[in-house]
Amino acid sequence: MGSEGLTSSSDFNHLVQVANLWDGILFLSLTGFIDSARSETIINKSLSKIHNTDAPYLVVDISGVHAVDSAVAKHLFDLNSAAALMGCEAVFCGLSPAVAHSMVSLNLDFQNVTTRTTIQAALNYCLSGQGYEVTRKSGVSE
Repeated sequence: MGSEGLTSSSDFNHLVQVANLWDGILFLSLTGFIDSARSETIINKSLSKIHNTDAPYLVVDISGVHAVDSAVAKHLFDLNSAAALMGCEAVFCGLSPAVAHSMVSLNLDFQNVTTRTTIQAALNYCLSGQGYEVTRKSGVSE
C-alpha cells in the first residue's frame, strides 16, 4: 500500500509499535510526518504499553522525523508529561541538528525532557538508571 492510502489514524494504527527493548525499557521509533491524528495513536499506544508493562523507561527515537513544528513539539511534550504521570521517563533520542534547532526556536521549556543523541546512549542511560553497567569484555574489539 502506498503512503497515499494512509490518511486516517486507523490506517496507520498498525504502523505504531511500542516494543519491549529490554526489561523495563520500551522503544518507540517515529518516522515521517506526525499530525494530530497520528500523535493521538502514538500517545495512546505508548500509554497503554506503559500501563500494561509498568516500564520505568520509554525510549523515543525521532531520527526519522525530519521536521518539527509547534504542533508536533506539543504532542511530544504531551507524551513526555503523560508518561511521567504514569511513572515512566520518556527518553528522546535521534534529534537531528535541524530538528533540535527548530525545537529550540519554539522557545519551549525542556527542563523536564530527557534527551540523548543516539539510541545506544538512551539505552545506556536507561540501563544505568536500573542499576546495570554496560562494559566491553576484554579481548573483544569493535
